[in-house]
Amino acid sequence: MKKLLLVEDRKEYSKVVEMLCNGVFEVVAVTNLKDAIPLIDRADMVITDIHFPPMEGMPEGPYGIEVAKRCQERGIPYQIALGHHKHSGEINYSFEEERLVIKRLITNNLTGDSFQGPKGNIVSSLSEVFRLPLIKRGPKLLTVAYIAKGDPFQWLFVIARAAKLAGLDPLETCKKVLSNILKEPDPPKWTAEVVKDFLEQLLSGEWENHPCLLPQE
Repeated sequence: MKKLLLVEDRKEYSKVVEMLCNGVFEVVAVTNLKDAIPLIDRADMVITDIHFPPMEGMPEGPYGIEVAKRCQERGIPYQIALGHHKHSGEINYSFEEERLVIKRLITNNLTGDSFQGPKGNIVSSLSEVFRLPLIKRGPKLLTVAYIAKGDPFQWLFVIARAAKLAGLDPLETCKKVLSNILKEPDPPKWTAEVVKDFLEQLLSGEWENHPCLLPQE
């Protein structure tokens, strides 16, 4: 089984990804850049957050940019998952702060102009949403997702793209991920209906050319 390195400082989100990837990837989860660095070369695929708590002796953040740079240098495919959540006591990044992060991703050639979010299955333009001139086009891949990380369904296409980049079938991956959601103990009542709807779309061929699964300019 191929190895997915997940760099995410919130363990509750790592648990969601580990559950969804059962039977798809062997997930190795770490919470910071220092632990991620020696594992990047051993991974077939990397999914990284952008913002981590500062660490002494590490380069200046946001650390997810450093993870993406190292992946790009080594030819290891990656996805960047930004989360939106509001809990008391947390740092909530402003639009301007996120705009600067996106600008750094674009100018460092770490992403193209397309991104997934914020509704989970919509592809939008980074330069339009964040009011940025597209200075340089990145790789022809959709590498950035802006999702509610506590919602398993919003991870579906992130994991499917990760599978595609790692040489796996993205549609078969979607089926496995949806199956894993159904296996969860005491899922909300609406879960079965949503999974059924997703599976019907998948089996009908509606997802063959879904923008969240295709390479993006």
